[in-house]
Amino acid sequence: MKKREINVFNISFLDLLSGALAAVILLFVIVPKLDIVSEEDFEVYKELRRQFTSFDSLAVSLKGSIPEKEYNKILDAVRGLQLAARAAEESQRRTEAHNRELVKEKGELEQALAQAIYDLGQCEKALKEATEKLKKCVPKTEPPPVIAEKDPKRDKPTEPPPVSPTDTIKDNKPPIKSEGSFYFGFNPPLAIMVSWENTKSNVDLYLQNEKGAFCDYFNRKMSFGRWQRIPRKLNPKPNQAIIQEKLKPGTYKIYANIGKKNIPATPVDILIVFNPAEGEGTKVFNRKGIMITATPPPHLNRPDSGTLIGEIQITETNFNFIPAI
Repeated sequence: MKKREINVFNISFLDLLSGALAAVILLFVIVPKLDIVSEEDFEVYKELRRQFTSFDSLAVSLKGSIPEKEYNKILDAVRGLQLAARAAEESQRRTEAHNRELVKEKGELEQALAQAIYDLGQCEKALKEATEKLKKCVPKTEPPPVIAEKDPKRDKPTEPPPVSPTDTIKDNKPPIKSEGSFYFGFNPPLAIMVSWENTKSNVDLYLQNEKGAFCDYFNRKMSFGRWQRIPRKLNPKPNQAIIQEKLKPGTYKIYANIGKKNIPATPVDILIVFNPAEGEGTKVFNRKGIMITATPPPHLNRPDSGTLIGEIQITETNFNFIPAI
């Protein structure tokens, strides 16, 4: 009976090699085209890589069992599979790096989106607050007052009382409430004005209250006074004035200074008109020729800051001015 030849290189082994080669080719083709590779795919790849590693030991065990020619064919096939596995491994590493970049970019985009949503909410909140403030700042329009026609024969302009350069004048006549004061074109309860001749000089007027706050050119509207210039049709000289539209009793200091150092000393005239709703009537204080020099502004609280003209004490019905120079 003829002995049957034993051949370990059978069809089952070729099926195993072909299946492994097909799996490597599929991984090599499919994996680089994915944007984000799942962890399960990587586990499958690791398992195949482990199987390829066992091919070396399998090839060594077959070396003495099969003809050399067949063994070399199998060895070439194993080497081809190993090269394909290395290429797939390199592709897998690139895919993992790309995956990490995508995850990082996704996180940055989500963070930027959250910041943009927050900034948008802050802008909407600021817009609402600004709209509310704007509504409060818009003044209410009132119809203009009706002015009665004057009879030129009956209504003659009244001349102001004579003013002494250094004294306070009392006028027992009640204040004019409809026509306003002769000196300022209206009748505020209190008005303080300084004027001068030299148009090149710029004298600044300051009114300081008991708390140390100032009403001046830079703080034009305070609770105790409002800074302004008297129109030239009422006073042709350069001037500055501070008025109280509503009388604020208290003790105040009156300062003046020239802000520019290259301006020489300038004589100024000070005029104070007290026009209360009740009391002895309109009172006027007028003094001329007060020398004002170039000094730092008085709000700096330096010994040489500003020129103190005097102190004024105000009540609801009277005022008292104490000159400092």
